[in-house]
Amino acid sequence: MNKDDLVFLASFLNEGLIIDKYLDPYEIEEEKEAISKVEEAEEAFVSDILFKGSNSSKVAVCVQYSDEEWISVKDRLFLDKILVAVGLSLESIALINLHNTQKKNISQVGEKLPENKIIAFGLSSSLVQDFPKNKITHKNGQDYLCVDWSLTDIAMSKEKKNVLWKNLKSLFEL
Repeated sequence: MNKDDLVFLASFLNEGLIIDKYLDPYEIEEEKEAISKVEEAEEAFVSDILFKGSNSSKVAVCVQYSDEEWISVKDRLFLDKILVAVGLSLESIALINLHNTQKKNISQVGEKLPENKIIAFGLSSSLVQDFPKNKITHKNGQDYLCVDWSLTDIAMSKEKKNVLWKNLKSLFEL
């Protein structure tokens, strides 16, 4: 290749490069089928609460997103990592976006899902008014963990991750 070709190629690579098979002297492997497929959790409606997931683990994760049906993509990825660390998955929990419910506070969610552990991330203070922040509270036979920060805030701070992990280890007896 001459110098002009290399300059063009370098600028072109910044935009992405697709090499057709007839240009490449080496055989390009054909696409292989994915080894596993990530399945989206189904929506469920129990006791007038709409949630995503099966709730088989009896853990409800409450969030509040006015601009999302459930949760933002980046926060979902971070939440998935948190859940895997405690032996759960997005499919096994009940993910509740409180922006889309008629519930006035986190206690009402607990009343509708009486066997669940309730974890709340970054909810407005009116929804968690009876609960201390960043501490596990036992109320009406249930464990509540109302985390003061959003998932995005936690992902960006080592200190917040440490506080969350300490509480999760206690909540799930790890």
